[in-house]
Amino acid sequence: MRVTLFGRATVAQKMEQFENVIQLLVDAGHEVLLNESLYMIQDDLQTQYNVSKINTPDDTIDYVLSLGGDGTMLEAVTWIGDKAIPILGLNFGRLGFLTDTVASFTADTVKRLQEKDLVIDERSMLLWTNPEGEPIRRFPHALNDITIQRASSSSMITIHVTIDGIALNSYWADGLIISTPTGSTGYSLSCGGPIIHPSTKNIVLTPIAPHNLNIRPLILDKGVKITIEVEARDPQFLATLDTHSIRLDTSRHVEISSSPYITKICRLQNDYFTGAIRDKLYWGIDKRNSHG
Repeated sequence: MRVTLFGRATVAQKMEQFENVIQLLVDAGHEVLLNESLYMIQDDLQTQYNVSKINTPDDTIDYVLSLGGDGTMLEAVTWIGDKAIPILGLNFGRLGFLTDTVASFTADTVKRLQEKDLVIDERSMLLWTNPEGEPIRRFPHALNDITIQRASSSSMITIHVTIDGIALNSYWADGLIISTPTGSTGYSLSCGGPIIHPSTKNIVLTPIAPHNLNIRPLILDKGVKITIEVEARDPQFLATLDTHSIRLDTSRHVEISSSPYITKICRLQNDYFTGAIRDKLYWGIDKRNSHG
């Protein structure tokens, strides 16, 4: 196998775990590639483990292992782009909702990767289209969410939303989150949005601090086209795609729809999603359920 390890320079704080992942792969006879941030962590890594640096992904890569938290995972998704290479997340970060524990990466895990003895979730993504300007980034797709927010003023903005050309609402708010099911447990959830099972392909609209008590999150079908125009006192608004952000002029409008691409997320347990919302979000924690 050709396996790419993707991470940030902060992985240097957990060198023992990092080197253990490399060692397990090398001992099993697999080729290990490192993205630039990991490759530059320590000079002797290249000679000690015979690893190479990779700048651009290609179709010969079997897996990408994301070393970090959910933010690193989202950066790995952008780096992979349209290649649809399966990703296994190893939690070197904090919450790690999308990632597994680094302690779970053993020789047996390497064997399961080689034998494809794991579950691969195909997660839907969002596509950002900016008809009046340059693309927001090289790969304008988001696994978690796209947000529209006020840029610098403390004043609310007004976000005019149409669905397939039909007016939906004008949100007077601090912003609007357009989320995938994968992103429904992130920023959208903290703003009162619903938890959506990742096997669905829906899109969720969740307002950020709306100045109206009867505005609630809305779940949309995957096939819709969302058009957004912003009014604000500030001449610009802030737009984000996962971990990437940019300021845009309010004169521009934005189109958001389901992406033609997917993200393949590897997992080792069948109850990954239900287990994660129980163990990491404390779903259903109630002392009446205790049998101790």
